[in-house]
Amino acid sequence: MSKGMDDEFIVSEADAETIATLFRQGVSDYPAIIKAVKWNKAKQKQFYDFMTLMGYYDFGDSLFDEDFTPSLSYLRVPEDKYEEFFQNLPIEFSEDFWDEEWYRGAYDELRQFLIQLDKKNPSFKKKNSYSLNDMEMIIGMAFCPLTPKPENLCAEIQNLMRIRLRRTSKDRFSFNEILLAFDKAFANYFD
Repeated sequence: MSKGMDDEFIVSEADAETIATLFRQGVSDYPAIIKAVKWNKAKQKQFYDFMTLMGYYDFGDSLFDEDFTPSLSYLRVPEDKYEEFFQNLPIEFSEDFWDEEWYRGAYDELRQFLIQLDKKNPSFKKKNSYSLNDMEMIIGMAFCPLTPKPENLCAEIQNLMRIRLRRTSKDRFSFNEILLAFDKAFANYFD
């Protein structure tokens, strides 16, 4: 039997918020997190695997507790790794997470990053004009560091931009034309 979607480790927004609350309280060890989120054994094992894969150990002076058995309390997220933890934690966001405020923030960040890509990326900084393939590549590159993001947002923005740019009946586009198409594509997400 192949692994289905039920076997994939995904954390709900509510569980992620519970973990964030624990972190704010200075609690980041595996047993405390598991107790707070009340996951079943399978999900606990997946979370254990996630934490060990990320290397979140704090062994202190000893690997063993007073009974000479390995203690799960040594499996913890160090305070300086909280941001990294949440960047890598697979959180399933509900549709209302992606509100207009999120889209405006993403738009601002992506637009600034696009401008930097045009100026500093060796593939683009010497170009005077771009093809549709170039546009798709630069938009895809801009979306890479954006987390979290709706699953199909990059493809939707690229498609909207492609339609807008094709309407000009040109094969090559200036960077300003690409930015204008980006602005218009993202405007669909604002009220």
